[in-house]
Amino acid sequence: MRRLLSHGGTTACRRCRAPPPAVMATTHRAMMTSTNPLLCADVGKAPLDLFFELMQENETSETVKATHTELPGTPSSVSAPPHVSTLAAGLGLPNVIQAVHPGAPVSPDAIASYVAPRVADPQDRFHISDPTADGMMLFDVLDESEGSSAPSSSSTLAKAYAANGPQAIWQCMSHRNSKTATGGDSHEPPAWFANLCRDLYFRTSDGERPEPLASSHNGGGAVPAPLPQQGADAASPSVDPFLWIDFQLRSDANEYTVGPFQFTKEMEKWFDEEDRRRLCLDDVACEYVCFAEGYCFPERHQLPTSLGTVPIRLLFDPKKEEPTVFIQLSPDIPPCMWLPVKPNAAAIRRVVGEFAAAAGSHRDAHHDHWTLRWDLAHRTLVKQRMNTTDGDILRMLAYKAMNTTDGDILRMLAYKARDVEYGFANMKEFPNRQEFFLGEYDEPERLMEFFDLCPFVFSAPLMRTIADVNDPKYVPRIDGPGIATNLYRTVFSKSLLFVQVHLSTEVKLPPQDPDAFVFMWRDSEALPKSKIPVFVRAVWPDNQRMSGGGRLVRRFNATFGTEFAEDVPIDVCLAIWSLMTWSKNRSELMGVAGMRSRLAELDEAARRGEQTPLLYPGTREIPNPEYTLEERVGMHIQYLAHLGDPDARDRVIELWQRSSPAIRMGCAKAALALEDRALFRQIVSSEPEGRMQTYMTKLVRKRKTRDLTDAVPRLLDEQYEFAAPLWTKRSGSTRIVEGSPAS
Repeated sequence: MRRLLSHGGTTACRRCRAPPPAVMATTHRAMMTSTNPLLCADVGKAPLDLFFELMQENETSETVKATHTELPGTPSSVSAPPHVSTLAAGLGLPNVIQAVHPGAPVSPDAIASYVAPRVADPQDRFHISDPTADGMMLFDVLDESEGSSAPSSSSTLAKAYAANGPQAIWQCMSHRNSKTATGGDSHEPPAWFANLCRDLYFRTSDGERPEPLASSHNGGGAVPAPLPQQGADAASPSVDPFLWIDFQLRSDANEYTVGPFQFTKEMEKWFDEEDRRRLCLDDVACEYVCFAEGYCFPERHQLPTSLGTVPIRLLFDPKKEEPTVFIQLSPDIPPCMWLPVKPNAAAIRRVVGEFAAAAGSHRDAHHDHWTLRWDLAHRTLVKQRMNTTDGDILRMLAYKAMNTTDGDILRMLAYKARDVEYGFANMKEFPNRQEFFLGEYDEPERLMEFFDLCPFVFSAPLMRTIADVNDPKYVPRIDGPGIATNLYRTVFSKSLLFVQVHLSTEVKLPPQDPDAFVFMWRDSEALPKSKIPVFVRAVWPDNQRMSGGGRLVRRFNATFGTEFAEDVPIDVCLAIWSLMTWSKNRSELMGVAGMRSRLAELDEAARRGEQTPLLYPGTREIPNPEYTLEERVGMHIQYLAHLGDPDARDRVIELWQRSSPAIRMGCAKAALALEDRALFRQIVSSEPEGRMQTYMTKLVRKRKTRDLTDAVPRLLDEQYEFAAPLWTKRSGSTRIVEGSPAS
């Protein structure tokens, strides 16, 4: 979807994100006279209006005609006279502006030289030496008799200023600079914070001072030296490749957001008090200070390749001894998953740049695909709304297309994901992967609804399969249809979540008299519930900082008992853990270690001869729908194989020697999941003749049944067609097999 970038009501360039010439051509204002607006006798006018009138009266005809090129939102590089600085100091501006030394802004040519794409809109930034409109509004609360910057206590603005002013923030910081060390006021911001603000604004690193650049409009100025070539920049270690990422600093400390993390109403409903305490690192009342925004991410209901609209936030804890900056990627991310960064601009840009690089690569690779799906969804909506009985079809088509909103198209685009074929889903885009067990469900679509509503994944899936258990095609059975696949992409790291609903893990033999079985349960109010397992495969790119260096994930695993890999991006952890919490089935979330423990418990109970209460004694004609412990063991050995346990083959061989037919069926299916052809043939050939062996032979395609049941196989290994049974919509209910063409 093409997104128009606008600035001042005009369209900006999509390639370089630069504003149009009409916006870039601004009028340079002359120096302000020494008249003090605070002492003006005209009390009928607001001081803010008087300030601008004085500036307009002193404009000369030459400066009115002169124009120059500036960055959007960046003021002129011409320095103000001394009396303007004195006036700005008398306006009660915060200490943040006073502590940061002013300098020249970055030239447009320097920004355009970087090859990295501008994936976010250029944001408005303040100039440290110029008072903003919000700062000048403090004219109304100044004590004119003393000329001090302290606000009047009788004004509403004065109360807000006294409560949220810079002195209140810096005074509570335990690591602020002392008065003797800085030689200034003890209420000034710390040196590290002043240097950080300066580096973020001037795009420098480690407090280095930018050299002043001569402006082309400032007559007779020296021409800046030409920039080095791209290859030299890439080879030089002094050039930061992520300098193109800009940050919008708050205008002054009055605009800093100070307070604890606020959970949304949905989060308060989904997370209990104990979860909220752990997500806030055991301190729900801890107050953080947000002082800047930066790179933008798209919202979950937008296209995955669209430009960002929600900026990240930079925060710090004023009571923390060690100065640390936290990067909050989204307002929905709790403090336990904020990325801690050293308080310097280079480190912040490196962390944000890793997410930005992933977004840029994803946009280059998949934007054409999403544009095609957008156009297809738009055409589908137009055709559905078109009145074919009207005589003027073209006029009705144009009218319906005009009334089609972007929200309608996005909803149709998400709905049409069920028509995407399995072959178009790129599940090997990234090298890293990990499987998780999400539990057993009678209606797995209830869990899939949480994926569709999760704030950390895009609402438009790459592929969607509606596993309706009321449809005969999706009824789980011993020779079931295979796997119903769904594919989602996370918002921040662009990782993949491959959700699989397994419909072929049953080990119960079907009833020999289906009509009698259905007749028996027809009038029952409590229908027997099946157990359909759901797995998710997380596929993520190589990274160093998306996971917080591994420390965040390790702390998350220790806090909530999860088994995420240390290099899993934080949005993948939050997406999987949050939706399991919202579905009230978090105890079922487990990896290899958790499944090993559960299988050992079930196996030990089965060995002791424990039996679960059954509704009635089952027969071949009418089996019991309840699961016995042996059947549960046969199903869980398959789950262990699907999770990728490296010791699963040894566990299958150990359980295969058991006398229970259900366990042997589970071992045969686990051997298929492990892609161990020799073990599968050995299990099938040693199975006694009967219904169980017959259904084992139906698990794979073969020439004749004897090819599997004979002790000595008659086919070569390459003549068998083994693999995990994957169901696809490519040709109805065809079940394809990996490594061999579908018949």
